[in-house]
Amino acid sequence: MKILPERLAQFARPFWLPAAPAEPTPDSHSTNEISVVTAFFDIGRSNWKGKVVGGQKVPDWQPRSSETYLEWFGNLARLRNQMVIFTEERFARRVLELRRAHGLESLTTVMVCEDLLGPTGTLAAAYSLIERAMSPQLHELVHNPAFPEFWNADYNLVTALKPCFVGAALDLDLIAHGQVAWVDFGYCRDDQRFDPALPWRFDCAGRMNLFYLAAPDERPVFDIIRCGSTYFQSGVIVGPAGSWSPFQRAIDEAWASLLAVGFVHNDQTPLIIAYRQVPELFHTHVVEGWFVVLQKFDATIIALPPPRGCNLALGKRATQSSVCQWSLEATPEDDASRVVSGHFTGSYNCHTGLDLSPWWRVDLQNIHQISEVRIYNRVCHTGEIVARLNRLELQISDDDRTWRTVFRKDTRTILRGPTGMNPFVWYPEAQISGRYVRIQLIDREYLHLEQVQIYGD
Repeated sequence: MKILPERLAQFARPFWLPAAPAEPTPDSHSTNEISVVTAFFDIGRSNWKGKVVGGQKVPDWQPRSSETYLEWFGNLARLRNQMVIFTEERFARRVLELRRAHGLESLTTVMVCEDLLGPTGTLAAAYSLIERAMSPQLHELVHNPAFPEFWNADYNLVTALKPCFVGAALDLDLIAHGQVAWVDFGYCRDDQRFDPALPWRFDCAGRMNLFYLAAPDERPVFDIIRCGSTYFQSGVIVGPAGSWSPFQRAIDEAWASLLAVGFVHNDQTPLIIAYRQVPELFHTHVVEGWFVVLQKFDATIIALPPPRGCNLALGKRATQSSVCQWSLEATPEDDASRVVSGHFTGSYNCHTGLDLSPWWRVDLQNIHQISEVRIYNRVCHTGEIVARLNRLELQISDDDRTWRTVFRKDTRTILRGPTGMNPFVWYPEAQISGRYVRIQLIDREYLHLEQVQIYGD
């Protein structure tokens, strides 16, 4: 290996091994079951506040405490998958207790690695190579020198080690399934990112799977680093157990090629280089948002039946009762139209002010037979915010003046589908037609929606 440790397993010792580990499943592509690997090491982010690099201040959203990461892991800890966690001794018991709080200790392995990082750590040679590339000349070249990938060697080393941690779990025979996912320790910033009632499953189709925010292209690596461009959402990477070793080699070679010419970046550029060098190793998927992979790519989510007809609302004119400081567009028309754009943000697309019976309305442009309405509630970690959609009416009109209430929900239960990530679906009991469809809350409240789909002919 050129930069990364070939066998990180030699530096790990068990803190917690389940008494009866899960039996391994055949290494085939017929199963969607996933083992998850993650890791957490304190790289001193709580001390970054006010730091200036290359004449720029470190952004305020970058300093974070270890406690913040442990709180975020508390959300991921609900995942009902086998999980192997690498961490420092001082965090090991807390990590285990977060899994135990959900009765998942039998699916949990905690491994301790001490003194991996820093200029005198076990991986000091890799640290030194990365630190050497973080020169004043590089800071003059890049647009955002205060971003940690340009000045903090431990930050880059931890991101580079993702495939090594997975490799260590495989070398130590800790993995129970034929597919393995790396998931960042702090990936789930709230408790709305997956359904905790079921394990997360995914079909790797025999390759490493990457999720991209911007489609990979042939842009020069130099320019990607200079601009700090983002292609891949690297918080989740999933592949067959047997593909992680070639993936680790590809990432290692990418790091070696960068450092050989005096460049350094976070895991974005090594992923781009690996993808260009060995495209046959990968499947790629577009994803709309940083923290939605476990939600949007989940084979355990109950599949909805095919819609009845075409989506009559897609791209149509819409409006709403008001806008406010949390709206994403300046006018009610533009904000409301995002809800029928087909674009999922992983949060919300429209947001009214605090109105008495706020409403959202779409014009289907002609009178249509309506066969179903799918309402995607806002995704948020705060239950009180999600619950704003609890009490509502669904109304239909031919002329935007006379409205018929076809569905009313006045209970306090959360409006959602058969699992937390599916939409609520309304089916008419008898044939119904209309040109305008309106969602109106019963109370004085904020109204915010992710997407609305209206099917018919």
